Amino acid sequence: MNSQILVDQINSNIDSLILNLKNHQLEDGGFKGYHLFDKISGIWSTTEILHVLLKSNPDLISKDWINKSAKYILKNQNSDGGWGFRSNGKSIIDITAWACLALSHFKEKEAIIKGVDFILNARVNIVGEDKGGWGLTSFEPDRIYSSWIAANCLKRLLTNFENFFSESKKKEIYKAINESQSWIINAKLENGSWSPLGDECSTITSSAIALISIFSHGEDPRNYRSSFEYIKSEEINNLWLLDREVVITQEGYELTQEWFTSIYCFRAYIFFAELEICSIEKLHLTYLSLSSLLENGKVKPSLEASDDIIWTIPLLLEGIGKFKNFITTHKRAYDDYLHQKEIHEKKKKKREMEELLKSSFPYPISQVYAAFSQEIDYHRRFQFLIQLYEVIIKYTSIIALSTIIALNEEMPLLKVGIENKFRKPSLGDFVAIIEAIFSQSNKISLILSPQTKEELLKRQSNFIDNESPKVNLNQILSEIVSLRNSWTGHGAVRSVYEYKVEIESQLPLLFTLLHRFKFLAKCNSFLILSSDYNEFGDGDIYKIRVFNGLQIFDNDLEIQKRLSEGQRENLIRYVYFHNTDSNTIVNLYPFISHMFCSSCKKERFFFYNGVKNNNLIVYLSFECGHTIEYDNLEHFKKRFNAVKIQI
Repeated sequence: MNSQILVDQINSNIDSLILNLKNHQLEDGGFKGYHLFDKISGIWSTTEILHVLLKSNPDLISKDWINKSAKYILKNQNSDGGWGFRSNGKSIIDITAWACLALSHFKEKEAIIKGVDFILNARVNIVGEDKGGWGLTSFEPDRIYSSWIAANCLKRLLTNFENFFSESKKKEIYKAINESQSWIINAKLENGSWSPLGDECSTITSSAIALISIFSHGEDPRNYRSSFEYIKSEEINNLWLLDREVVITQEGYELTQEWFTSIYCFRAYIFFAELEICSIEKLHLTYLSLSSLLENGKVKPSLEASDDIIWTIPLLLEGIGKFKNFITTHKRAYDDYLHQKEIHEKKKKKREMEELLKSSFPYPISQVYAAFSQEIDYHRRFQFLIQLYEVIIKYTSIIALSTIIALNEEMPLLKVGIENKFRKPSLGDFVAIIEAIFSQSNKISLILSPQTKEELLKRQSNFIDNESPKVNLNQILSEIVSLRNSWTGHGAVRSVYEYKVEIESQLPLLFTLLHRFKFLAKCNSFLILSSDYNEFGDGDIYKIRVFNGLQIFDNDLEIQKRLSEGQRENLIRYVYFHNTDSNTIVNLYPFISHMFCSSCKKERFFFYNGVKNNNLIVYLSFECGHTIEYDNLEHFKKRFNAVKIQI
């Protein structure tokens, strides 16, 4: 990933949010007041939505639905110049400031001047101490949030529409802004936090809003490192729990406020990131966590909250819009971070898969991978890579085939393929078995559980490289067969450098294949050492040898199903595959067995490799490379007869 891809993703999220907002506009031009299921418009929601949309995308001003919203706001201005939460509601400072900001995009001078007069008049607290800021109304104590949005509104209007105001009015506005910001600065507590009312009861939300306010008016974030540490200390997985605040007004009613705490903290982080107090990594991780709150154009204020509210949408829009601006202005630094992050994540995923290979994937696969990873000669290492692909594909196809035979599931397409290809199967034939069974079997899920065959077959991202195109299982297997056919055999010798480059390019595909077949690492591959037939108990006790990863260990297994050790006189042991989730056990013999290799005098895993003209079965060990010929064609015929396949 690079910064442009990230910006494109943000733009896609922005488009999704805007589309959802448009769907929640009501006939009167306003937007739903609080919840997405509301049937009445809200002035607060409409003003926030309109200002945020037009600030980030001024071209929207030509749209009819946008102008309809502006008319709704104008229509609902109270006689005192302010606006309420809904139509005919009591004028409130916060909503009036948002309304003036929204109407500023339309240059509605008369309405804006009235709104500014209301904001300035309401700064004087009628019933309590006047600290220099604003309360919800002139009857309420000064609040951090009200002071922030009122001062922000006045500053923006002065910057863009200075000619709207007389010299005396401008002086009054400057005085109000400066006094409110001085109050906020002086209200900071020793630990770097703020309370909603500037007293001792601090909250994360009020602290973040206070920082946004004073930084917007020129304060240096370097002087507020303790505030950054305070906010960071309250993180939970790069997000914050939402703050809920019960406001008891001077008029005696309770007003419950719920805050989108995480978005305000994120915006504060952006200010700190400008001066490298907050790292790009911290900012990026916070954005990713915020993205988890967004789904189908809906936004939750926290992981534990509901997504049926509208007011979170414009707040997230504004936050990620500012984040996009940060990325654009710090493109080189962000690209460097994303590049290093990508390298780190690829190494981490590679280590995760290597650990699974060492500890969990069945022994024939893990053993060949160990040989591949330890080989330093690139030509030999490439041969091990091809061998590893073969083992994964053959082992998986044998498990699938043994499962449907054990469950007596007949498959016409599989029958035709095996009858024609059994005596001398190619790697492509084993691939065909996988594709046929996983796409058509109704019972294969028993051995895959809890993984589903749909998950195994569908298009997925590359396990190592998420930027690569998504592919399905058939595409992965086809690419492997093509590689094997083009890089092996007569005339296929390449230079050492070519082998090195090809190995490096194949690792993402290899780990993607292993991740696709992750059910192999969640099951047991074992053979039986001895058995104790318990005639009166719940099941027979088997002493088994488990081959998971590179660790081989002995264990006991109690099961009602009767299993067999194998053929002692021929030194053949049966290999079983056990899905511990569904408790399904299938015998992989005669396709795979554990036999004594006469050449190296050790027991090895041997895979079915074909039939000779004298009807002897040829087995191949990928451990030592030796073959064994064994007269057990009748055993194959017996197994295949169970599913009406003739060989």
